Amino acid sequence: MLKSVSVGLKVDQEISEQELLERYAKAQEWAVNELSLKYKVPFKANVSLTTQFGKFDFDAYADSSAARYIAEVKYWQANKSDKLLKLSIQKFLSKHRDIESVFKRNSREFKLMIVLVYDSLIGVDKQGLIDFAKDLYEEVEVEFFDFEELGKGYW
Repeated sequence: MLKSVSVGLKVDQEISEQELLERYAKAQEWAVNELSLKYKVPFKANVSLTTQFGKFDFDAYADSSAARYIAEVKYWQANKSDKLLKLSIQKFLSKHRDIESVFKRNSREFKLMIVLVYDSLIGVDKQGLIDFAKDLYEEVEVEFFDFEELGKGYW
């Protein structure tokens, strides 16, 4: 059993692995919708693209005549250490040169994003996570969402 702190859950209320997976799926769906609204271009979730340089799997992807957007979406619990989260961000951003060489073409705008959906944003070191990501790739954009607040528009 996993522990969680959330607006919708009592402190230290146990949630099952199944509930955690369901929350991740909802977080990803809602975050992709929010990106579509923010950037005014339809995003697709769980996109797999094969190129001459290999296969790329993205949590969110959008392509328009003006820009190309690629995002990694993470659901995280605020009461958990962020070390595994940082390792995951590091792994994704370590591929930024490969991703840029394939997807940043024709002088179109290119955005590589990390989207972090937390069960609660209380106590989250947003600036520390932004700094960490930007140390790996200066041009990355980092978005934060509170799961409960994000979900209010979709229930």
